Amino acid sequence: MINEVRADGGDVSVSAGGYGGTKLGQECGTPAATPPPTSR
Repeated sequence: MINEVRADGGDVSVSAGGYGGTKLGQECGTPAATPPPTSR
């Protein structure tokens, strides 16, 4: 699938968070600032 996107001129990236519009990297600038994982 990634190769298909790239063949069409697009690109992909890994994203953690972002469900509410803010990506994890925008809120947590360091590993220490990253909250622990949660499970459901």
